[in-house]
Amino acid sequence: MPRRSAKYKATARARELYRMATILNHKQLKTSLSIPYHALRTSRYLNRPKKYGQLRSRDAVARITSIHEIPDEDFRRKLHVNHTEFRKLLCLIKDHPVFVSHGPRKQANPLLQLTVALYRLGHCGCAASTFEIGEQFGVSEGTSAIWTTRVIKAILSLERNNVYWPDENERKAIDRHFEEEEDIPDGCVGIIDGFHVPFAYKPARHDAVDFFSYKGRYGFNILGICDHLKRIRYFQYGYPASAHDARIFKNCSLFEEANADAQSNREAMLQGRAVHSEMISQGEYLLADSAFPAGDWCVPLFKRRRGQNDLDRPEAKFNKKCSSARVKIEHAYGILKNRWQSLRSLRVKICNVRDEGVATCWIQACVVLHNLLIDTGDWYNQLDGDADEPDDYIDIERMQERMERVLERHREEEEDEARDARDASNLT
Repeated sequence: MPRRSAKYKATARARELYRMATILNHKQLKTSLSIPYHALRTSRYLNRPKKYGQLRSRDAVARITSIHEIPDEDFRRKLHVNHTEFRKLLCLIKDHPVFVSHGPRKQANPLLQLTVALYRLGHCGCAASTFEIGEQFGVSEGTSAIWTTRVIKAILSLERNNVYWPDENERKAIDRHFEEEEDIPDGCVGIIDGFHVPFAYKPARHDAVDFFSYKGRYGFNILGICDHLKRIRYFQYGYPASAHDARIFKNCSLFEEANADAQSNREAMLQGRAVHSEMISQGEYLLADSAFPAGDWCVPLFKRRRGQNDLDRPEAKFNKKCSSARVKIEHAYGILKNRWQSLRSLRVKICNVRDEGVATCWIQACVVLHNLLIDTGDWYNQLDGDADEPDDYIDIERMQERMERVLERHREEEEDEARDARDASNLT
């Protein structure tokens, strides 16, 4: 049996009293009862909580306009781009069809939508929640989510021109840099590695355990390749955090295409034909860590075999020489997460395949922005006021110990080189 609400009971009681006053023809009582009776009929709730009666300030235009009037440094700390970068990005996406309204009501200015979206992409934790953003910019929670979705869709339209595999001439330039500046063996055209994008919430799915990583958090495992400028050249999305880097590598489109190129290169060389490859040319390779399998075009660092305490001297020397170049992809991922801090804890609830797509598009948009703005080169420096003064924490003894270790390492390298030279002279 359905329960009657308090409002229904109060309305029924007022109606009965009003009916009795009408029967008795008591005009004064009838007039006094008609006011509460009609008030009950026209109201939705009997006793609505006070918090719902307090309307928030929705002055989004004034608030966001004031943000664009602050100094460049403060603007960069809030949106993680400076005024020039913001205007450049706005010019690229403002004419996208997603900002065209198809109904009688016009959309908000793309400037307002981009401001809110960049703030969400650039912050993590509670600062990136829709409630806090609503309080910050004077928009409703639903509006901030809709604006972010539109901006992400517009940014993804720039992916083809900003995240692409280098052509043959570019690969030669990358190879030349690694060979001349990093002293890497000839042929390196990129650094490959994976990184995790953790979720802020546990996925509400039966296969949530698949998203649990060895780091103890739920998320995605993303595979990427960068060049010497820390520009991301290739990304493979869609794998849970439990997936190993080698598994993603063997199942990505790059693996199939590069293997096909390697096979065609071998056949062309045997037949004496000209060799032309779209992905990996003959003699080119990607530098990887020891978790990746070795192949014709993938050169991983050496790893210790079972029961082996230390690497052999040539293997250790190779790893040490390549570490300065391989760390560039770690720097690229650090820059990416430092600027677009939402990737440190992605606030997307994963309940179905659609939610996975939303999270993936979010990550893709951050990668596009990374490549689009990487050339500025000054944004990832430590901002004033974001950290304690370093002079208060300088430990002279620790600095001396570090210097001694560095000098000792240099002496060992010189001794190794001298020993190798003596061995080579003895052989001759």
